[in-house]
Amino acid sequence: MKRWFALVCLMALAACDTSGPEIETPSRAPAAPLVAPAPSPRGVAPKVISGFQRVQPANSGPVGPVCGDPRLIGVKIPAIQNPRDGCGVAEPVSLISVAGVAMAGKVELNCAAASALADWMETAAKPAAVSILRARLISMRPAASYVCRGRNGRSGARLSEHAKGNAVDLSEFILSDGRVLDVESGWKAGAGVQKYMHSVWKAACGPFGTVLGPNSDRHHRDHFHFDTAKHRSGAYCR
Repeated sequence: MKRWFALVCLMALAACDTSGPEIETPSRAPAAPLVAPAPSPRGVAPKVISGFQRVQPANSGPVGPVCGDPRLIGVKIPAIQNPRDGCGVAEPVSLISVAGVAMAGKVELNCAAASALADWMETAAKPAAVSILRARLISMRPAASYVCRGRNGRSGARLSEHAKGNAVDLSEFILSDGRVLDVESGWKAGAGVQKYMHSVWKAACGPFGTVLGPNSDRHHRDHFHFDTAKHRSGAYCR
């Protein structure tokens, strides 16, 4: 009986022993500093230009001159195809800067329209800013570039030049002295700003086939529309 009692006691002690096998505990050495991942080779990391964030499109080529024109800095992007609606651009580019002026938003065009934009920027928009406003033009905000839609966004209307990559709409001019000039208010602003807006609007006739501004209709009261469409009677400017 005593032997049985002692055996029971030994079993109980074993069950209560919680020490168990030794388990290795990791040391609490300081964690290695976090390192931001390297940008994708496709360049999808955001680029900040003149206070505006510009995100390079995914699945695009390297950043650099495009369309064989050193004034056009951007990336080649895949062909845009929408045969059902008749929209598309065979060899589109996404522009980051044009003649040294940063694009503060998406600008996707074909090369003909991009080169026309560079001509206008180099011969009109940039020099007029210095001569009339005494400041450098450093950035522009686009209102639209490629988009698959009818004219003036109307359903069933004739296909817009935007749907072919032929057109760009511009709504703001950003100057080196911090001024941000929007087309809608600048068109009727003080002498200097108004003179500048009218000057660059007029100078677009030639590089572009169609030039529309606040005086043309209610659809363009707050931006300039430039496209490379050809007209039998020459450039159409309103």
